Amino acid sequence: MTPLHIAAAVADWKCRLKPNSVATYRAYLHMICRLADRLYGTRLQETVPRVPPPQTRTLTATEAEFNALLAIAKPWMRTFLLLTRSLGLRRAEALAIAPANLQQDDGTIYFRRKLDGESNIPLTTDLVQLFLAHAKNPNSPLLESIAGRPVSLPMVKVE
Repeated sequence: MTPLHIAAAVADWKCRLKPNSVATYRAYLHMICRLADRLYGTRLQETVPRVPPPQTRTLTATEAEFNALLAIAKPWMRTFLLLTRSLGLRRAEALAIAPANLQQDDGTIYFRRKLDGESNIPLTTDLVQLFLAHAKNPNSPLLESIAGRPVSLPMVKVE
């Protein structure tokens, strides 16, 4: 790999990909070149072209759009939307949360977060009732209990 190959790859990404994807690809290319520099004594890392840093996403659904989506969503998807939007859970957290996470005495859910963090989040009365209604398998993910089958990330994206 030469500096020309590196520049051509980044230029191609800029034409085909969104800016955040370009920034991510560039970061990985930079890591690969840094490893090559250490292993083989090259100086490829410094030839990786700079790109603008990734921007935070600003597109969100309005309250009316979100309510319209809730109205037509399947029950498990409605629960997923409530967990992610109303409580701020990440996708993986919402997919893994189970009735066993419910703290009935104070109406909160306690669970492990990304990077071994922990959270204790208060629930709405509707969500507490939903957790209680599906408590027969307390360690089974809530969304699986509602859907009646395993719920995975690809399933969330399709439906």
